[in-house]
Amino acid sequence: MKNLWYTIMLINFGSVDSSSCGTTSSTGNPTLIPIMDNQNRCNYVFMAKLTSEAERFDDMAKFMAELVVGLASEEALTKEECLLFSKAYEKVVALKREALLTVMDNGNGDLVKEYCSKLKAKLLETCATASRLVDTVIPSATSPESEAHCVEE
Repeated sequence: MKNLWYTIMLINFGSVDSSSCGTTSSTGNPTLIPIMDNQNRCNYVFMAKLTSEAERFDDMAKFMAELVVGLASEEALTKEECLLFSKAYEKVVALKREALLTVMDNGNGDLVKEYCSKLKAKLLETCATASRLVDTVIPSATSPESEAHCVEE
């Protein structure tokens, strides 16, 4: 169930690279692909880059979260993956923060306060998710440099 979103993306948009992103059965129906082999890892990176170019940072963050969750506990993120993860969550948090500040500047009525509390909750949820994912990645860092890089970003 956790990879349902990714599976839907593959079915809706087709595979990123037909030689590696799933196959079709003899009936022509798509078949599910293994969750995190090296090619799928590359597909997550590709989709994160694509969604970044399209400025779909919520989607980018979802792809990077799926990548982190799908990694074996002993696998570390590459430098490129750390940068993509960092960019995704940095942009998502910045956009949500900007939205919150914009709403806060437009009045103090009950409706505004209620909406602000919803926006704050979403912002805190995003920050908590990013923090949990970083906590997942740090133990698998293979060197002090890679650990520092993931924390620094």
